[in-house]
Amino acid sequence: MSETILKAVDLSKCFKIYTQQRTLFRLSQSLISKNPIKKELWALKNISFEISRGEKLAILGANGAGKTTLLRLLAEILEPTSGHIECCELPHPLFKYGMGMNPILPVIDNVYLLGAFHGLSVEEINKKIDEIISFAELEPFLYVSLRSLSSGQKQRLLFSVFIQSHRSFLAFDESTSAADLRFKTAIGVYFDKLMNSSKTLIMTSHNLQFLSQHCTRAIWLEKGEIKEIGNPKALIKDYKKYALKW
Repeated sequence: MSETILKAVDLSKCFKIYTQQRTLFRLSQSLISKNPIKKELWALKNISFEISRGEKLAILGANGAGKTTLLRLLAEILEPTSGHIECCELPHPLFKYGMGMNPILPVIDNVYLLGAFHGLSVEEINKKIDEIISFAELEPFLYVSLRSLSSGQKQRLLFSVFIQSHRSFLAFDESTSAADLRFKTAIGVYFDKLMNSSKTLIMTSHNLQFLSQHCTRAIWLEKGEIKEIGNPKALIKDYKKYALKW
């Protein structure tokens, strides 16, 4: 029987959002009229599932379905409003490409910053530096400040450092959205290797074919709730029918 690495139990997350412009006048009006200027938005409602060690899990759904919120709860970036998570290992996340970077410093310095951010020692980075720069295709830009690079180049750099992490449980949230065709091909090769590895993976993407190819199970979120859990190919087929009927 496969070992359960993470279990989500009745996870719910509520955000308070403003329904009108935040001004002192609006606030005083709301106090007088007793009409609140904020309302509750339940991004997730009673989410329960398990992830087995070595499993590759896709989270899919429309914008606003709760995918990113769920990943951030699992990585303990956010705290649930109710419910809880039982885990023997937290997922190591790759979310926004700017996280851990300094735009003023050159590319070479950012490799070391990102490496430290993702748990690599200086000695480990020294051994991997050529491989990182080569994979990111940034050899001509080693001493160029990061802010001079394009969004795609920054994303290549972050991804190239991240995949050197020793972590055995990884989380990706639309982490390849700015990649060009050449780099997406390289990323595909990396995920092909992940499929045949013992690492555990949870990821979101609007690239349904990518999820189908690189995940062994999928969860479909709809308006913050689980609509379906199952085989990625069958579930994606159902999701497409549902999404395109509107």
